[in-house]
Amino acid sequence: MRVPDWPPCNRGVLWSGYFKRGLAAYGGKPLKPWKAVLDILQHVQALDPSQHGAVGYLVQHTLEHIDRRKEEVGPEVKHRSDEKHKDICFSIGLIMKHKRYGYNCVIYGWDPACMMGQEWIRNMNVHSLPHGPHQPFYNVLVEDGSCRYAAQVTLEQIEHLHRRFKQISGDQPTIRKESFDRIPDLEFNPIRSKIVRAFFDKRNLRQASDGLADEINFEDFLTIMSYFRPMEMNMDEEQQEHFRKEKLKFLFHMYDSDNDGKITLQEYRKVVEELLSRNPHLEKESARSIADGAMMEAASICVGQMEPDQVYEGITFEDFLKMWQGIDIDTKMHVRFLTMEPIAHCH
Repeated sequence: MRVPDWPPCNRGVLWSGYFKRGLAAYGGKPLKPWKAVLDILQHVQALDPSQHGAVGYLVQHTLEHIDRRKEEVGPEVKHRSDEKHKDICFSIGLIMKHKRYGYNCVIYGWDPACMMGQEWIRNMNVHSLPHGPHQPFYNVLVEDGSCRYAAQVTLEQIEHLHRRFKQISGDQPTIRKESFDRIPDLEFNPIRSKIVRAFFDKRNLRQASDGLADEINFEDFLTIMSYFRPMEMNMDEEQQEHFRKEKLKFLFHMYDSDNDGKITLQEYRKVVEELLSRNPHLEKESARSIADGAMMEAASICVGQMEPDQVYEGITFEDFLKMWQGIDIDTKMHVRFLTMEPIAHCH
C-alpha cells in the first residue's frame, strides 16, 4: 500500500492522541476488531519506529471506519443478494488475478464502492480507472502475503481456470502432453498436434528462444491462456499494439515449427495439408497448390514485385504482421478452455 509522507512529529504524542480518539469513539470501549487493529499497529511502531508515518496513516484510516460505525449497535453484515450490492461480481474466497500487476490473490472482503479517503484515491490514481471509485472494491490477500485493496475492474477470475487445469492434469500438479488426451473433442481438430505443442513451446512460455518443456505447471498454463484473453477496452493504443503482437507471435510460433524465425513453404504446406486432411474431396496435391498460392500472395504483400529468379525464403514475423494488418485477431483466435466442458477449439 502506498502511503503519503507523514510530517515530522512526536511519535509518542501521535500514537497517544490517535488511541485516545479511538477509545473516545465508543465511550472508552472500541469494538474488538478495531481494537485488535490498533494494537497491531502499536506493535508495528514499537518494533520499527521508522514506520511512524505509515502507522499514522493506517491508524487514521482505521479511526475513520470507527467514526462511520459509531452509531451502529452491531457489526455490519453485507449480503451480495441485496439490490444495493447488485454490482458485486465476485464473492469471498475466489482466486483472482490482477490484470495490470499480474499478481494472484484471494478475496477476503468487499465494499460496494471505494471506502478509502480522498488522499489515497488521489495517490493511487483511482479516477483513471473506468468508473473510478464508484465501483466495487475488494480486500485481497496476495500470494506474497501482502493485503491489498483492488478495484473490481482490475481483477479477473482464475479459479475456473484452476479447475480446468486440475481436470486436464488429472488432479496432478503439472500437465504433460498426454494429459490432453482427456479432452475428447480435441482429437478431431486437424491441427491437434500443433495446439498441444504450443502449450509446451518455451517461446510461448517465455522461458527460452527454442525447445519444448516436458511439463507445465499452473502458472505456465496461465501464461499460455493469456494469449487467448480478449483485448480490454481500457487499453491505450500502445498497450493494444503490444497485446496484438503477443497474440500474433503465439500464432507465428505454431507455424514456425523449426524455430528459425520464418515460416517456410514446406512448413506452410504441412499446416494446410493438416487443416484440409479431413476433407474427402481434396487430394493432397490440391492442398499443396493452395499452400503454394497462399505463399505467393504472402510474397507479393511482403516483398512486392519479385524478379523472375528471386526466391522468397519464407514469412518472417514482420511479414506476418503485415499480412494480419487490419484483421481483428480476437475473432480469429480463441480456445474453449475457459469452460468446464471437455472440448477445445482453436481457429
